[in-house]
Amino acid sequence: MGKTEFIFVRHAESVANAQSLEASAQIADPPLTACGLQQAADLANSIAPREIKALYTSDTERARSTGKPIKLAYGLEAVELSDIDEWNLGKGASVDQERFTKMLNRWCDGDLDASLEGAPKSETLRELIDRVIPAYQSIFEKHRNEGGAVVIIGHGGAISWTMPTFARNVSMRFAVENYLGNCRTVTILENAGAPQVVRWMG
Repeated sequence: MGKTEFIFVRHAESVANAQSLEASAQIADPPLTACGLQQAADLANSIAPREIKALYTSDTERARSTGKPIKLAYGLEAVELSDIDEWNLGKGASVDQERFTKMLNRWCDGDLDASLEGAPKSETLRELIDRVIPAYQSIFEKHRNEGGAVVIIGHGGAISWTMPTFARNVSMRFAVENYLGNCRTVTILENAGAPQVVRWMG
């Protein structure tokens, strides 16, 4: 039996992704665009040679819809986990690229408790890690000895910004500078008992 392949997927393009940063922050649970639906179908086709053992998604419409073609193709029931939802901006907050970039730079410099200026209820990196990483670790421990592949469909920030803590062989700066595009993947394999990134932006 080969090593289990853990494929972390950012959801396909949603209507929020087609908006500006400011506008997208106001859309609570956006559906996929027509482009996103095609991306989801293409994703299912691209992983078709693998033996998919399990499918996990966040509990958002865009993640569910991204996983639907895989669910149908493999006859799987997707396990929905709210803990792998996207980074929380906070209700009613405003956001612009300058403040967003400033927060990310502070995270890269090791300030896990930095939040978005003007959005006092936004999640810090520490809060995001504390929410997401236990869910990833639970999935890893449950399936690490099964072989085949496990697909986890979540969100760009929740995957990119927590992966340096989960896998440890990528830096926060690398994760920020190589933020996952829609339907792009990060592949994890076990190495010496721990998760290791073997492919980024697949």
